Formats: sequence, C-alpha cells, structure tokens
Amino acid sequence: MMKRLFLTCALLLSCLGIVIGIGSCAATGGILGATAMSIGQNLLGTAEANYAGEYSATVESMLNAMLTDAGAAGFDTTIPQALLDSPISLDVAVLKENVSAGQSIPVPLPNGSVLVDGRGDPNGGDNLKISFEADQECYVYVLAIDGTGWAQPIFPSESSHQNPVQARRQYVIPDGQEWFPLDEFRGIETFYFMASHARRPDLETQFEEMAGRTRPTLPSGGSVQVAEAAVVERGLGARRQGKGVTVVASGGSSSSFNPTSFVMEQGASDLVITRWFRHQ
Repeated sequence: MMKRLFLTCALLLSCLGIVIGIGSCAATGGILGATAMSIGQNLLGTAEANYAGEYSATVESMLNAMLTDAGAAGFDTTIPQALLDSPISLDVAVLKENVSAGQSIPVPLPNGSVLVDGRGDPNGGDNLKISFEADQECYVYVLAIDGTGWAQPIFPSESSHQNPVQARRQYVIPDGQEWFPLDEFRGIETFYFMASHARRPDLETQFEEMAGRTRPTLPSGGSVQVAEAAVVERGLGARRQGKGVTVVASGGSSSSFNPTSFVMEQGASDLVITRWFRHQ
C-alpha cells in the first residue's frame, strides 16, 4: 500500500513540476524519490499506525489525486485552451483568532506556526478559520489532515457551498461567528487546497467516502503523531499578497486581513498549495 504511493510520486514528480518539502526543506523539479518516500513513510505511516489498512489506503488515494494532473487522472476531461491560457489566482488564508483587549483579531498563519489546544478547556485554546477566493469560476477542493493522520474533507461538502465556486466571491469556513476550536489530537496539521479548471470526480468520490466515516478509537497505548509536514505545491507560478478581505470574529465584529494570492502556472490545469501548523 505504501509502496504504491512511493512509485506513483516518483513517476509523477519528474513530469508534473511538483514542489514537495519536508518540514522547512523544499525541492524543485527533478525531485528525488526518497523525498516522496519520506512523505509516505511519515504521514501514511502515522495513519496506518493509528487507524489501520482500509483507512490509510483512502488517505493514500486522496493524496495521489492531489499529486495527479486533471489530464492524467483517468477520467474524460477536456479543458478549453482559453482556460489554460487564463491561470487561476487563488487567495488563501488559514486564520488564527487572536484576542487582545477584548477584541478578536484574525491573523493569517505562516506555515510552521505553533498553536495550542485548551487542554480540556473548550474556551482555552486557539481557534481557526479558513478563507479562500478565486478570481474566476473554477473547482476548489480543500482537505484537512490532523496530527494523527485523520483526514476530513472541508470543501465541498453537503453542509457548505458547492462547486464550481463563483468568481471573486470570498468563501469562509466555518461561516459567520463560528470558528474551529483545536481538539486534543496533536501533531502537524495540514490543509491542502486545490483549484482546478476541471471538475475532479476522483477527489469528489473520495471526499464523499471519507465524509461518511467516524473516527475509530485510537490505540490504547496512545496515538502516533504526524512529525513531518508533507508540503505539496503543484502548478504554482507565483505568489503575492492578496487584497484585503474581512471575516466575522466570534464576538460578531468584523476584522480585515490580507491573504496570500497563489497564481497558477501558465498552461496548468490544477493548482495545489499546502498550509500547515504545529498543534502542541
């Protein structure tokens, strides 16, 4: 099962221009197979140790879909040349809610930030939101994997907005005054964002399957934690500061922030970027 991902990564990386980093390290272009193997050994190995075979195979399939270009994904898709000539720009932020003098302030997190949970106090830990906005109608997929290797589809879902996303519309999850509190499952947590000119039924099928699962009981001896960030950037041409947007704080006030704008490489069909933090 692990071996399938290693081989798939090694083949794809050489022809798709993928950038993959482990922790703070990154490699470009002709990436070594050992780096892809390191990603598989840590992230998928953690999922296997905590949740066993069938589950980790599903996570493997989702990561393979993230690594695979729409044109090579094994389903019929024809992307008009006019779209390939119009790179998608995706503004993305993972936001931490800072509270100062009674005022809630959303702060975009750089990769590698350290966040803490409330150690049993539901009001004591850090809170999160995600925000994204595309400059044109396209298909966006967001997957979260927590510190135990448990994956959760974030977008699209039955309870949130659906694809395709509207041009220049900000999507905030969760909506309104709600924020994601950190749970007790620590380790490196990762959000994968894909923006595609084409619908990705391979990911949609896997998202639907994963959404119906309930997290099983973790091993009695304690869970293994994801210790290395599996960073995937594919189809990325440039990044820059995005325009200011707003979110609603937990108290109901609105605050502004500047996301990062990730611009698709000319001629690419998909854009994949990763945001990650250390949950301690």
